[in-house]
Amino acid sequence: MQPGETIEDFVAKNGKHLLLRVPDLKDAEDYLEFVNKLVEEDAPIKLDQKQNYLSELEYTVRKISRILAGNEIAIVAVAEGKVVADASIIRKTGRERDVGTLGIAISKEFRNIGLGFELIRLLLERAKAENYRIIELEVYANNPAARHLYEKSGFKEAGTKPKVAIFKGQYVDSISMYKEL
Repeated sequence: MQPGETIEDFVAKNGKHLLLRVPDLKDAEDYLEFVNKLVEEDAPIKLDQKQNYLSELEYTVRKISRILAGNEIAIVAVAEGKVVADASIIRKTGRERDVGTLGIAISKEFRNIGLGFELIRLLLERAKAENYRIIELEVYANNPAARHLYEKSGFKEAGTKPKVAIFKGQYVDSISMYKEL
């Protein structure tokens, strides 16, 4: 994978056209807008405060470095020139080097159109080709849509960590899931 490399042109269920490609350093500003919209929406993600340009630039540089080193498989979905989804599998190290951790975030207006399923399908395909053995993830219990997507993609529940996060003033459990490739 090379930064900026096109993976595919994707037509969603609603007819929207999206470019799926490897992230590039030029995406830092788009990442900032993307993640801050998720925070404003109060989406069930780990971040709960808006980010600044420097933090997103650092995030993007780390991501590109891992991609170039072969330690991350990453895809962004771009619509009308803007990042609207980010999905990746980050390789673990040492004895767990054939295990990857999946993360995905999608802008509200691009959910439930088949994009998440396609991003995961592409990531898993590449992970298998790069000799990953297991892909794992964490999902908050208050995110049934994401859980459904992961189950539809073949992930199985491994366990629950109680009261991991605070969401809208309530403690929320985290559900661990995995898929063997």
